[in-house]
Amino acid sequence: AQRGGRVVALARGGEPQEEKSMLSGIKGPTNVEVEGLPWWWEAFWKLPFTARGKKGEPLNLGDTMHVFRLNIEQIFGGEESYDGAPLATGDLASSGLTDGTMYLGLQKYQDNFGDVYKLCFGPKSFMVVSDPEMCRHMLRENVWNYDKGVLGEVLEDVMGKGLIPADFETWKVRRRAIVPGFHKKWLDFQVSEFGRAAGILTKQ
Repeated sequence: AQRGGRVVALARGGEPQEEKSMLSGIKGPTNVEVEGLPWWWEAFWKLPFTARGKKGEPLNLGDTMHVFRLNIEQIFGGEESYDGAPLATGDLASSGLTDGTMYLGLQKYQDNFGDVYKLCFGPKSFMVVSDPEMCRHMLRENVWNYDKGVLGEVLEDVMGKGLIPADFETWKVRRRAIVPGFHKKWLDFQVSEFGRAAGILTKQ
């Protein structure tokens, strides 16, 4: 099997197959005016199970569905987003997001759309931020205005208070415990160990 050439053999025999990315074949919207939204769109959102919860109450299914609704309407309906960030659209394959070089695709989008833009995959959208000052504002000065979103809620039953669903109090305790592992001297030691082990492996 030739990994570098993106050709791999089946695990238990068989003909070699081309290795494909999970995103291979997926295309983003290229013309939202033509694609548009289906005729039943507005009627669907009047169904009882899509209703939003009341302010101050825990999030329900309708709240989550309306997040997806907004994302879909921005992608296929040409609706403006509340945040005003430009929406990156196009063919994912040609942007480099499907061949293992995602960073090149993100760089291309940054060149076209600036330091803050929105990247959408199906009904889910992501804010991509590259500006150092904006990152500092988000991660240090304005950190309390962000939550873990739907992903944190979904994974809480599976992971408990693991890395993604952990609340602030849990995170504070764990952060103190792992800080020594990120000290420069320890990282330098680990790099040298990786180099030594790699050297032994190459001789075998």
